[in-house]
Amino acid sequence: MAVLRLAVIPLLTHPGYSDAYYYFIAAERLAHGQGLTIDFIWSAAEAPGLPALPIPALRFWMPLATAIQSAGIAFFGALLDPLRAAQLAIALVAIAITPATYLLARRLGAGRELAALAAFVAGVGGVEAVAWSSLDNFAPLALLGTLLLASLPGMARGARRDIVVAGLALGGCVLARADGALYALAPLLLLRRAPRAVVATLAVAAVVAAPWYLRDAMLGVPQGQLARTMLLVRYDEFFRTDPPTLERFLGSIDVVLRAKLDAFLPDVLTFLFATLVVLGPIALVAAVRRADPIARGWLVVTAAIFLSQWLLFTLHSTRGSLAHSLAGIVPAAVVLALVAVEPWIVSTRRLAAGAAVMATLLLAAIGVQEWKSEFDPAEQARRATVASGAVPAPVLVANAPAWRYDLDGPAIVTPPEGVAVLQEVARRYGVRTLVLEPGHFAAYDALYDGREGFDWLVPLQLDGPIRIWQIELR
Repeated sequence: MAVLRLAVIPLLTHPGYSDAYYYFIAAERLAHGQGLTIDFIWSAAEAPGLPALPIPALRFWMPLATAIQSAGIAFFGALLDPLRAAQLAIALVAIAITPATYLLARRLGAGRELAALAAFVAGVGGVEAVAWSSLDNFAPLALLGTLLLASLPGMARGARRDIVVAGLALGGCVLARADGALYALAPLLLLRRAPRAVVATLAVAAVVAAPWYLRDAMLGVPQGQLARTMLLVRYDEFFRTDPPTLERFLGSIDVVLRAKLDAFLPDVLTFLFATLVVLGPIALVAAVRRADPIARGWLVVTAAIFLSQWLLFTLHSTRGSLAHSLAGIVPAAVVLALVAVEPWIVSTRRLAAGAAVMATLLLAAIGVQEWKSEFDPAEQARRATVASGAVPAPVLVANAPAWRYDLDGPAIVTPPEGVAVLQEVARRYGVRTLVLEPGHFAAYDALYDGREGFDWLVPLQLDGPIRIWQIELR
């Protein structure tokens, strides 16, 4: 497994997508003594009032992925460049998913061979293979969620080691995802049976997570933070300089309800693909039929994550949030499903096990190739544009983390409100370049298509998908 996980690293030549760029840049700055700060703005959610750069990092996202990558850069930076050092740190976490899954399978009653099969499938990850290697929270949450669930039988018996492991894992889940606290539902199911163990577990978790929330309290919660997660009518409101309001949300309730209905099928498909398509439904049925702490804990956490993402954080759920939050339940889904079909696997004289191994590797290869097909062309186009010298920093652009990575200079998200607010932001940060790419906010469609222009926006490059204007404010 270590060889496979390390072999993926050379294939991923950049972080890939906004979240991963963000985590990596914050990690690199932290490792190089610049504190937990960033010199770009990816959303007004982290920069209310347009403060001067650099700004405190991770006001919206959680810190675990950045902390792990920063440690990797600090430890391996003398031998590897920062990107490879961060990837190696994540790879070491991902490698640990395999033994953690083996432990979970054994505690669910699986024999050695079946436990080894489950550990292999979960460790490779199938369609999650590239996620386990991403500079993100996928692998950390998968490991921590698995350790938490594996500790539940010991917690029920009052075993101190399992209580400590469960508490540390739960605290880590909270530091990995904003909704990581939902993983606390698994140990809470044991409250009647083992109240002291549950309280002790929650106490350990609180000790682990408390410093982060103390830091947040000292910085102050940015205005509209909750509204940007739950009160979105359209997704671009998340990036607006003014946060969404309850009045605007209720005034568009028909649009809101339609969005929730439209999100159900994509969210179901996200669950299926995250759990290797067929194993997720089998795991659901198996968990309903079983009465042990692991199965019940997995079921309640899975249901809570799915329902909260679908119904409360709807527009975020269909843009990757649900996939991120489900990472912690994926290895246990593999185990529950394989334990449920063990008699069939045995009856096929291990042909089914061999097929599972081959299918897992095939899905992993497809996943890596799909990742490269989706993200490599955009990264190559950005690098070529930066190399041409046409985009001096600071720059206004939709995907600020990615452009900050390639420019190695400040990038500010284009405000979704349009050019009037863009002028204000450009003046505030001394921005002299506007870049629009496919996927820009709708307010800039006419400018991108050449249907409108402004005397203070001087076209520099209007051919090709990346279009550039010089900003000349008087």
